[in-house]
Amino acid sequence: MPLSIDGTMVDELVFFSETVAGSKNSNGVMTIQSYDGDLPTKEDNIEFVLSILNEETFESISDPDVNVEF
Repeated sequence: MPLSIDGTMVDELVFFSETVAGSKNSNGVMTIQSYDGDLPTKEDNIEFVLSILNEETFESISDPDVNVEF
């Protein structure tokens, strides 16, 4: 999942996995697992594409763009 922090691309190897039943919510943690160097300071926003997959077939259900403003 490509991720940018304040307009700076961070890494292509960002993983987030959470199983959520239909019509339910969950609080999860996104972890940057492979990054060479220091992360940019989070001042304005983070942006990424959230790939939502079918748990059984791993087929893509949706790939919305996510922008979190601070």
